[in-house]
Amino acid sequence: MKAASPFKTLMLTLLLIACAVGGFAWYSWNTRTTWPHFPSDPPAAGQVATAEQLAAAKSLAPEVIVTYDRDYGYRIGDLIPVTVYFKEKPGTLIDLHSIAIEGDFEIAQQPVFFERRTKDGARLVRGSIKLQSFSNTPKLTLKANLSYRIIATNDDVTISLPAFEAYTSNTWDGRDIIQEGDLAGKYGVDPYYTIALIFGGIFGAIFFFRLTRRYAREQPVEYEMKALPGRFQLARRDFNDLWARMEAGDRSADRYAEMSQLLRRLYRVETKTTLEASYYLLYSYNGPLQVTEILRACDRVIYRDETLSEEDHAGIKFVFDKLVPQYPPQVLAKLPPTKVAMRSAQATLSGSSYLD
Repeated sequence: MKAASPFKTLMLTLLLIACAVGGFAWYSWNTRTTWPHFPSDPPAAGQVATAEQLAAAKSLAPEVIVTYDRDYGYRIGDLIPVTVYFKEKPGTLIDLHSIAIEGDFEIAQQPVFFERRTKDGARLVRGSIKLQSFSNTPKLTLKANLSYRIIATNDDVTISLPAFEAYTSNTWDGRDIIQEGDLAGKYGVDPYYTIALIFGGIFGAIFFFRLTRRYAREQPVEYEMKALPGRFQLARRDFNDLWARMEAGDRSADRYAEMSQLLRRLYRVETKTTLEASYYLLYSYNGPLQVTEILRACDRVIYRDETLSEEDHAGIKFVFDKLVPQYPPQVLAKLPPTKVAMRSAQATLSGSSYLD
């Protein structure tokens, strides 16, 4: 199979990034900020500013617009989302922490504010506020005040925000007007989770169906032939052979050197002295410390020409049987030979290695 060129790889990467960014933008498109038209905003092309617009442009008072999806059909305890837009004039500073409310509502969650600057130096602020009320009344009212500071004179001025009313009736609240609002169902991300689960289930069904057919075509083999034998099985087989020779009367230094090499090979401490091996096993957690008991007993015969007592000699097998489990003879008989050639203990003492 021909590898893709770097240019094609780059184009594919850019396409994936564009798809991801486009998908995220499409998903969050409804959450974008659509700023309202404030009274002091310049009129559209071809229109003349009214007296109210000119007066609002000259005033330093901030302009506030309150928007909401609907003001009817709420139950007691419902969260009512309200969006408040502020326009802070140049030379003034709105204190968003000075909002004081009165009436039937309370702020249920911490408000979220977003701001941006305009070309003329004004600051636009959008505040997303969640209101909640537990009053059992047909109509819920909210009044709020806000303070702003005139930077030139350092004076604080308090203004009243537009009043907000909401009705708790779920049938008719007595107003002879058609109520409008966003009545579409709010499904959140549940449809996307459902689509992902459907496609994931289809993919999983196809994958495991093909995997089942693949394994059904395979021929069964014996378990022993699927992997190489473990080092503990080899160590048990070699120990049994070596111990049989020792019990037959061959307790020379060469046999104890073979015993030491067997343990060192099993726990991978061939290049370490007995003292180094003890620290290695103790502090690195690479094996049981009882290994060094056998190594010390073998060192007494190899390097000191001592003759172990029957108790010390039997202690070697006692410790080894605790470290390495027993295996059935038919399992040990199938193991390959251990490719290790031993030199004599006397050659080891003279400086030669006993490892092949």
